Amino acid sequence: MNLSEILSLILSVLTVGLSAIAIIISLHQGKKQNQLALMERRLNLQQTARSLNEALDFKNRSVLESDLKNKDGKPLLAAEFSFVLMTNSVLLESIQETAYHPLESEYQNKFLKKLEELRMISDMFNSCFPEEIGKAYSDLTYLYVITLTKLYKYLVCLKSLDKEGININLVENNALEKRTREEYKTALNELLKKNDEIKKLDLYNKMLKLNKIC
Repeated sequence: MNLSEILSLILSVLTVGLSAIAIIISLHQGKKQNQLALMERRLNLQQTARSLNEALDFKNRSVLESDLKNKDGKPLLAAEFSFVLMTNSVLLESIQETAYHPLESEYQNKFLKKLEELRMISDMFNSCFPEEIGKAYSDLTYLYVITLTKLYKYLVCLKSLDKEGININLVENNALEKRTREEYKTALNELLKKNDEIKKLDLYNKMLKLNKIC
């Protein structure tokens, strides 16, 4: 083998070696970028989790529980306030006014878009966290969608009755009012139970620790 052939062989080996190194570096950078992207998604979801948990705790809890009790079977005259409390966060503040304008298309559209966003967030919890955390918060988010939907329907019912000139304070045994009220209460009960389960398992703090590891 002459010098030219030796140099050619060395050059070929170096080329292959450099290509391999480039591939390794590229794979490492890609993995690192994926890890950073996952961490960013997790941090955003962490903020969502905190918003949902806080909206169901503290002073809000007593108001929502009073909706559940409703032992006299009368209309929930503070339903608008309950909606405002449940949407009192950066995540949901854009739909707060829907409580007072449930029959107006401008507010309906905002509300529907926000519900779709929450459904997407529900899916993201499942894909971004281990099952113990991801499924619990996915379920919580989806139950939030269901509860807000039922509460919205109840507000539409009350507003429609008021529009027809029916005194809501005197409404008794109205089939539509009773049905939509009970549907909201059923959904709210499931939502609060799921939130209690998450608190009992301390899943939010587990989420924080997981993010720190990332």
